[in-house]
Amino acid sequence: IAADPPTRTVYIASLGGGILRSRDGGQTFVPANQGLDSLVVASLAMAQNNPNIVYAGTGAGIYKTTNGGNTWIPTGSVDLPLSLIIDPTDSNILYAGFNGDLQKTTDGGATWVSSANGIDNPLVFSLAIDPHHTSVLYAGTAGTGAFKSVDGGITWKPLNVDTTVWSLYVDPTDSNIIYAGSNGDGVYKSTNAGASFLRAGSPAVGVVLALAKSGKRLFAGTATQGVSVSKDDGATWSNTGISDGLGLVLSAASDGSVYAGTNFDGVFERPTSTKDSDDDDRRPSNWRRIAWGQLKECR
Repeated sequence: IAADPPTRTVYIASLGGGILRSRDGGQTFVPANQGLDSLVVASLAMAQNNPNIVYAGTGAGIYKTTNGGNTWIPTGSVDLPLSLIIDPTDSNILYAGFNGDLQKTTDGGATWVSSANGIDNPLVFSLAIDPHHTSVLYAGTAGTGAFKSVDGGITWKPLNVDTTVWSLYVDPTDSNIIYAGSNGDGVYKSTNAGASFLRAGSPAVGVVLALAKSGKRLFAGTATQGVSVSKDDGATWSNTGISDGLGLVLSAASDGSVYAGTNFDGVFERPTSTKDSDDDDRRPSNWRRIAWGQLKECR
């Protein structure tokens, strides 16, 4: 899920139905698959402040659009990436995590180089970039833990978190604060840019597949119980009630709205206009289901 509030553009990637696009803030969606050779889309990345430039990780490789999803063209990468992230200062620089490699392009996808030096047996499920120092990146893997690079992905050093890190999130207001979603022990937090981590706390389900933050709210997408939220930096959690399935994807937009993608219940938006009461996060009515007409038919 990728959203650009100023232009009211929202993209949703699905595993079987391709990409849906909205240009009215999520009120209506249309397919945006012209040029895609696979409708299995496992990852999506939009250039910061330019919703016309989007990369999609599909079953036929990485595709790119420069016209807002009207047409897509293949890049030089033909494998299915599990994670994608764009340098916020240069949309030609993209990192892609695969089952067995981590790759980087500096020319908008025309050429790729392996960027996994120091990551043992890379199965890269999550990538995060420091928005203030874009040569600093974090990678979370299944089985070999998390890693940090300070040289734009040339070399990586291990971080002491969990052996499997499904999700990573750099606090956009403070680059020293890093959150990591573990494989059963909830959320870990670093206050020193990954030098050390301490367990913050855990939702009822400790397998944390996705993380996002909006204001003082920290959201966690979990296995089997959808999305939970914490208002005390991860110490205690409450379930939003929007899904009993997997909380696969979380995305926080620049206006404070939050999007959640699930495996069987579709996509939900928590608008920035939602009242800031003590219990509003526990009421599913404060989340708006979007694109359900199309997603419920997705095989």
